Amino acid sequence: VLLTDPNKITRQKALQSLCNDLKEATGDGSRSSIHTIESILKILADPAEKNRDLALTYVSMYISQFCN
Repeated sequence: VLLTDPNKITRQKALQSLCNDLKEATGDGSRSSIHTIESILKILADPAEKNRDLALTYVSMYISQFCN
């Protein structure tokens, strides 16, 4: 829900939180839900550059961690 908030700072904080959570994942098979990934992919078109950057960072980290 926070990823679709009208406030860009709220979206940014939600993305940063997701990135931090992914960094802390221990590789135990934890994966983000499809809904979360879909929401993050939509943010790649966000008007705020910082949010697009964070979304890209998350997607890159996700791919590196779970698609090797």
